[in-house]
Amino acid sequence: MSFKNLIITLFLITAFNVYGQQSATINITHIPGKTLKDGKSVWDIPKWQQTSTSTLSCFSFLTIRVYEKSSGDELIYKVEVINNSPFLVDITCSKWGLGGTGGSTTIRSGQSHGGGDFAAFKMKSGERSITFSSVNFFFSDNDRQEYGVSAMSESLDCNETVNSYINRIQAENKLKADIERIKNDIYSYGNTEADLFKKLNLYRELRKIDKNSNYASKIADLEEKVKDIEDEKKLINEQINSLKDEIQSLGTTKEDLLKKKSLLEKLSNLDVNNDYDGQVNDVNKALTDLKSEEKSAEDDPETEKAEESKPVIKKSKLEQKKEKEATKREAEARKELKRKADDAKKEEDKNKRVNEYLKRKENQRQENAAIAAAGAVAAAGFLYTIGGFIYADMGMVNDPKQLYTGSNFHIKMNFGFTGTNYPLYFDSKTNGYDPIIDDYYSSESVDNISPIAINLKLDLQMGYETEYGGGYVFGVGEAGGSPLFDGSNLNYNYGARIFAGWTWVKVFGEYQKGNRNYTAGKWYNEEESGKGKSNFDFENIKAGLKFSWYRNDRTAKRDHIYVGIVEERVTKSQNETYVERLEVEEPYFFSDEFQIYHGYRLEWSHDHTSQLFVEVFPRYPHTGVITAPRDDVNGGLFIQVGFLRSLDDFFSK
Repeated sequence: MSFKNLIITLFLITAFNVYGQQSATINITHIPGKTLKDGKSVWDIPKWQQTSTSTLSCFSFLTIRVYEKSSGDELIYKVEVINNSPFLVDITCSKWGLGGTGGSTTIRSGQSHGGGDFAAFKMKSGERSITFSSVNFFFSDNDRQEYGVSAMSESLDCNETVNSYINRIQAENKLKADIERIKNDIYSYGNTEADLFKKLNLYRELRKIDKNSNYASKIADLEEKVKDIEDEKKLINEQINSLKDEIQSLGTTKEDLLKKKSLLEKLSNLDVNNDYDGQVNDVNKALTDLKSEEKSAEDDPETEKAEESKPVIKKSKLEQKKEKEATKREAEARKELKRKADDAKKEEDKNKRVNEYLKRKENQRQENAAIAAAGAVAAAGFLYTIGGFIYADMGMVNDPKQLYTGSNFHIKMNFGFTGTNYPLYFDSKTNGYDPIIDDYYSSESVDNISPIAINLKLDLQMGYETEYGGGYVFGVGEAGGSPLFDGSNLNYNYGARIFAGWTWVKVFGEYQKGNRNYTAGKWYNEEESGKGKSNFDFENIKAGLKFSWYRNDRTAKRDHIYVGIVEERVTKSQNETYVERLEVEEPYFFSDEFQIYHGYRLEWSHDHTSQLFVEVFPRYPHTGVITAPRDDVNGGLFIQVGFLRSLDDFFSK
């Protein structure tokens, strides 16, 4: 390989790798020097100043700026991203989120994000890189109609621009339209010779442009039909040539002329593309001349007698035409019978395949239904057994020192069953048999589903409480799954709740942070092999009122009701989880209006006994790892209800 070719090859490989990337990194290239202040060497940068960084080589429609300033003995940074594209842009930055641990946001056209002091973060020792990934465009209804795009793009490649993405999607849409048009053309043709050739050429064209489907069996079937037609034509041509050779070999005797005439009539029936009437007329004329010559020999009575005894074989032109048409009809009838027999055989084979497939499908469906029923019964029995253990002897207090007396350190454990209904993207992959095209198929789509999970939950709390206020920190773990064993729910969270006010009514606030991990399947659907899975971090703030009271003068156990609003947002998606973006009302607590979801919480607890709660988000985002295009549907219902047993210890004296 020449040096020039080597350079070109290396350039193409590098360009391909850069273009195929879906993330980009900038590096801080200069750390400011320290100054001597009060005898100490410190950074003295009281106001934000732009940091020297490398140039972002990707996502040309974004402007990235990094700022720095001093905070105590350390440098802190913030990242500002400006969206110069005409569309909403969703982007993940490794230094956004709580404590600079990573997060994503949606930025309007012409606006920026990350410029406030709340977005400041520290860099670890020796760390200089900031990574941007999962860059997506969001399109309005008008944009979707104009450009033919979905509500959200997939993650953009490194060097992709607004125009290149739209051009690529339009090219893909045109290809899909061409494929659909060709298929419609194929279905419009019949089984004549000309139609079979047209269908064969169209299937060959489909094979070139549609790389996701297999048309080999259809092409082979049509090629076989076309070959049968060509073989039949070849046989007819051989018969025509044989007749022509035989006619050519005949002489001018009466017997040869009569045979020649018979062969010409047969040839005329076979070779419908040529006219042999002229040759037939020549033979008839020769026979007439020969008969005239024979009549001149009247002196030979024996000859005259022999001639009179021969049958008259001359036929009129009308009779010849009728015989020709009858022979042609017979040939076409034989051809049509053969075609119908072939079609009937193929239809029989097709019906056999369809019936076998439907039988297998029904058998599998019945087997899956039996397994699902058995699984549901087993799950119910398991839950009943565990529930009997969890909820036995609720409300018992073994030691009076465990009761609340007005100002106490407090430890609490809630545990029991919860139920969760959550919106999820299901990455569907179906495989089946389509009797219309007489072939097996596979398809991919994204479905919006709402699985239900039954969970075991453990909630540990530790804090301090007085008559007029208090608070506690908590840690929660929850695991469960579908009663049909087709999905799972695994999540954890932690946080703190505080409350203050009067004895019987208080204002409360809560901060919560955690992770949700959902999966879903459809094993009971015999044609489905896809799955749904979602993994994301979240945080929320709750605020509302707390009501507390004693049921009567004899009890030392209080009741509490919490009623409040919830504002939640997703802070980071894990494992390529896509989070549906919802434009909702203005936020109460957080700053990102595209990532917040408003909900409500009602909680009723009875000291030393139980806790009953329900938390509802009327519009919660669908989430999931998806590989096919999908449209946002403005969220789904998220609801969680639970009934937990409570064990309390107030460490009274």
